[in-house]
Amino acid sequence: MHSDCDMQEEEFCDSDIKEEKSKEVESLRANIYYAPHLITQLGDLLLDRYYVECLLSDGHMSNVWLCWDLEAMRQVVIKIAREAYTNNAMICVEKDTLKELDRFGLKSPHRKRIVEMFDDFLLVTPRTSLCCLVLEAMDGTVTDLIARDNRLPLMTVKNISMQMFEGLAFLHKCHIVHTDIKPENVFFTYIDERRPVVRIKIGDFGNSFSEHRQTSVLIQTPPYRSVEVILGAGISKSSDIWSVGCMIFEMVTTKYLFDFDCTDFVKSNREHLKLITKILGPIPFHLIFKGDYSQMYFDANCRLISIDDLKPECIRDILIEVYGIPRSEAEPLAWFLEYTLQLDPRERPTAEQCLSHDWLS
Repeated sequence: MHSDCDMQEEEFCDSDIKEEKSKEVESLRANIYYAPHLITQLGDLLLDRYYVECLLSDGHMSNVWLCWDLEAMRQVVIKIAREAYTNNAMICVEKDTLKELDRFGLKSPHRKRIVEMFDDFLLVTPRTSLCCLVLEAMDGTVTDLIARDNRLPLMTVKNISMQMFEGLAFLHKCHIVHTDIKPENVFFTYIDERRPVVRIKIGDFGNSFSEHRQTSVLIQTPPYRSVEVILGAGISKSSDIWSVGCMIFEMVTTKYLFDFDCTDFVKSNREHLKLITKILGPIPFHLIFKGDYSQMYFDANCRLISIDDLKPECIRDILIEVYGIPRSEAEPLAWFLEYTLQLDPRERPTAEQCLSHDWLS
């Protein structure tokens, strides 16, 4: 038999639980925006807080809007998934990754090299529900810098590269592989527009995953795709290092290091492997044997299929003879690029090791 005190205590407990649940429900409701139309438009006010100012990009995965945050009184970027399950899933992956990095990164000085997420919410249209991310606004991407300046000054390239390696050092310490490092996924803000100095942050984590989850899925954007990914021999943190090496070459020359133009999947990858072999040397046998897709590109003797005799080239000569880079700059740059582009991913340096390299000093 319960006493009056016991019954009162139970009532108080029930009341506390109901109040907590009510707060949770209100919090969820606060993060849902019921759109009156199918497509976000200029002048919309999302969540009674984010005023839509302009469309920054209209991608096949998401739309990115520049907005004004009426509460924080600052510009923000809102990324809204397109109406497809895979696109919505990728935005959710990015959201989860950024939240995980926040948990890891409270004490890390290199957390500042990752784009910050301020909020997330669900946009409900008459047809579907879309995941939305509220991100910090940046001045542009490295793609914009390359287009504006043509060839970036070498000191600017070094400055950007160092900050990218700092960001990757933090990511990799958190056991996260980005998988899509390229100029358009690296963002900048000006420190001083009169000087070639910018603050860099890595963004777009829709394809990222934990290094403990191995996959042979063909990811990475083709010009920055590592040899092990082409072969289906797995992906790891060192695959990100390869992508940075390709990106550094592009910042210096405005051109891809491995530049091929072929729409056919198999032919395109064969051409890519041909260029890799031509510039960096023969692909290690153990990597060929490990690759799920190797039989499409190599014969029984581990020779590239349908490829004539190759005339080897080296990065140093390409920089000097094709792009007119002075030898004094080309040689140390070529050594560093070859360091990041080692064919065996086990031999490739870590981001921390890259930061200690003489070329970045």
